[in-house]
Amino acid sequence: MTEIDIICAALCIWKEARNDLDGMRGVMNVLLNRAKRNSDSVYAEVFKPLQFSSMSYQHDPQLLRQPNPNHPEEWQAWLNAKTVATSASTGVFEDNTAGATSYYSTTMDDNPPSWGRKMVPTVVIGGQRFFRTA
Repeated sequence: MTEIDIICAALCIWKEARNDLDGMRGVMNVLLNRAKRNSDSVYAEVFKPLQFSSMSYQHDPQLLRQPNPNHPEEWQAWLNAKTVATSASTGVFEDNTAGATSYYSTTMDDNPPSWGRKMVPTVVIGGQRFFRTA
């Protein structure tokens, strides 16, 4: 991973799983698993249209959100996200998702995305439900 991969991954995992360190690790693993599957960079995976809505969907309320150093809890979450992304860049990073390439928030359980029916559920970590290709 390059420095830009690390920063983009950190921003993505901060937005997607802000207050959950294990969730951040899970989202990071989804990025790594997709990059490996697609022979692509983490940066490319982060910004693929509509894959991580907080990073690419114009109507997502998180799209323009940035970590604020004046909010200590938010800033600590950002520092945690950077640590997770940096750890992932070493090439030695435990996959806590059992090979997941997708996830959605457990708040969507009453109305899950249609793609979830075509995938194998792997784990639930914090507020995220993870899946891999069948």
